[in-house]
Amino acid sequence: MEKRINERNDHFVIRRTLAYSAIALLFFGILEISLSFLPGGSSQEGAVSAQFILGLYQDNLFMGMRYLGLVNIIMVSVNLLFYYCICKLLRENSKFLADFAFILLVVGTAVFFANNGSFSLLSLSKLYDAADHELKMQLEGAVRAITAAGESHTPGTLPGMIYIYLSAIIFAIALIRQRYFPVYFGLILLFMNLLLLCYDVFHSFYPSLAEISNFLISLAGLLSILFYVMVAFRILRTERE
Repeated sequence: MEKRINERNDHFVIRRTLAYSAIALLFFGILEISLSFLPGGSSQEGAVSAQFILGLYQDNLFMGMRYLGLVNIIMVSVNLLFYYCICKLLRENSKFLADFAFILLVVGTAVFFANNGSFSLLSLSKLYDAADHELKMQLEGAVRAITAAGESHTPGTLPGMIYIYLSAIIFAIALIRQRYFPVYFGLILLFMNLLLLCYDVFHSFYPSLAEISNFLISLAGLLSILFYVMVAFRILRTERE
């Protein structure tokens, strides 16, 4: 009897954490979209100079770090918690898929964190103003190397994001098969991550397809907002009934 009560309490905590992490992802997703309309918030077409990046850091530290994925770091961290809860809910009947998907997610998150350069550039930006011409040239070279590896939605961050997207796709398949949520929850999650994967590939390797890329990311953004709202609403509503 006590074991059953503990399992019920754990289940309640997992569902509540899932709902709150969905709300957090919704908030940071809308924040990221909103910040893109501010000066220095939108992605620059073509190659971005080291002076531009360093200028962002010196003019507005938050926007500079955000340009290199600060909000994405927060979202990927919360995303880990979100899918951990889904993994716990799905393990009873889809243990292999749930565990395999979460392993992929952890690997992708680790690769993304290792490549992200938002914090690495923080120390370089502090040295730039006081540096002489030769040191500035060296710092600019370091900035170009860091941004090549860690700027969001570029070939440098693509390997980690592929793992994350594949993980979410497997979770979506598990949701569809197990029907813990209605089938359309899994379908929305599936199409959302397929669109995000296509966007990252197009944006990284086919810059001439910018219009298609923008359409894909816009549609994926709408689906993500819809998905997180549905997850949070369904869980919080059923707990009140």
